[in-house]
Amino acid sequence: LHRLAFLQRTHAGDTAQAVEYARKHLTWFSEAHAEEILALMGSLVFIDPNALAAHLVRVRALFCREACLVHGLSHESPVAVALRAGDAAMDKLIKYFAVVRRHDSMSGRGEPNGRRWVDDPELPVELGMPRELTFHSVLICPVSRERTSSSNPPMLLHCGHVISRDSLHRITKPNGRLRCPTCLAEQHSGHLSCRVCA
Repeated sequence: LHRLAFLQRTHAGDTAQAVEYARKHLTWFSEAHAEEILALMGSLVFIDPNALAAHLVRVRALFCREACLVHGLSHESPVAVALRAGDAAMDKLIKYFAVVRRHDSMSGRGEPNGRRWVDDPELPVELGMPRELTFHSVLICPVSRERTSSSNPPMLLHCGHVISRDSLHRITKPNGRLRCPTCLAEQHSGHLSCRVCA
């Protein structure tokens, strides 16, 4: 931001004010950023009309990246994020599908009911994405149709589906048994884990 303020004064043609601004604000950074400050002082002699515009683009990109980081969003395009996520997950997916094919070939044509593992809409493996590809998740409970929150966190059922804690308490019978609202699998409510969506 100090560089931007300095370049704005230089671009306006007020070199005396630019030098005064540098003395007042850039001396704090003289040891750590000596080369950058020397380049700025050189811009007083060799004024580049595109320097201000180029730096303004960099500052906007920096603010955009920082704002997205604060809100847990990606600063890249969705296509770029999808490509990077696919690349990060590819090794685990290849291993998973190799195991699936081996299992299907050994058991005949899939499970006894004719259903194959590769036909499932969800992967039963954790892909473990890098931190820069992990974004703030918003989970809507399929039962209550409300967002989960810290006071009503998502709960991971034994079958792998997720519902809110309030919905879990609502659908659990007095004996602790419940039926998953998504796949209708019978299960017990004991030892269910709270799923933190980062």
